[in-house]
Amino acid sequence: MNEVLRAGDVLMCTRLDRVGRSTAHLVSLLDEFRRRDVAFRFLEQGIDTTTAEGRMVYRMLAAVAEFQRDLIVANTNEGLAAARARGRKGGRRPKLTAHQAELAQQLYDAREKTVQEIADLFTVPRSTTTATSTKKPAL
Repeated sequence: MNEVLRAGDVLMCTRLDRVGRSTAHLVSLLDEFRRRDVAFRFLEQGIDTTTAEGRMVYRMLAAVAEFQRDLIVANTNEGLAAARARGRKGGRRPKLTAHQAELAQQLYDAREKTVQEIADLFTVPRSTTTATSTKKPAL
């Protein structure tokens, strides 16, 4: 995108948060594009950086958006830490118990059954059986 824009162009975007990930990134883009005589227009917020007021509102909204994102990250991390303290762990529950996974690995290592046969034996998809084994099966 950066290479395509020329002096006099206006980059139109639906929302402010679609352009950059942080205030620093948004402001650096705005400054770079202003040096190149490229403007921003954000449709939902009604911001037009061709005006001084638009540039000011843009920077204020960018700061608020970054603050909001930081709050969400902090709250998420606090929630995950609280869940871990209660003994919860994230992710999907394993399809196979430790004993079943060990048995599947033994069957695979002994070459008694194919990966598909092992999967059928435990009524799980083939990908589950493959992920269980420490060695990649020969396909």
